[in-house]
Amino acid sequence: MVGPNTGLSTGRLLIPLKPQDERPLALQVLEQMRPRVANIPGLNVFLQNQSVLRIGGRVSKSEFQYSLVDADMRRLLAWTPRLVERLSASNVLKDVTSDLILNNPEVRVEIDRERASAFASR
Repeated sequence: MVGPNTGLSTGRLLIPLKPQDERPLALQVLEQMRPRVANIPGLNVFLQNQSVLRIGGRVSKSEFQYSLVDADMRRLLAWTPRLVERLSASNVLKDVTSDLILNNPEVRVEIDRERASAFASR
């Protein structure tokens, strides 16, 4: 979602590195970059070493994903920020984030089945 009315803009930047014999390991390069991009105003940066072989069709902000689902949307909305906060406190995990958008516009559609069936039989 990108646009003036969405309140959300995302982008992806692929940065090719120098040949491996001319630089540290890619993960070390990411660790060197992380503090430099951490405090850019208005920007959240998620660094990842892109795998040569990507399994799955979803492009994400991280190398690994965990999907939290619940039939009760209120419970999902309550627990998602708690889980993100708890995982972010870990010294092992980096760049923990969620793709849950809390201010999504909603539309409720109610269908009058009797009137709809009249249109379907035409």
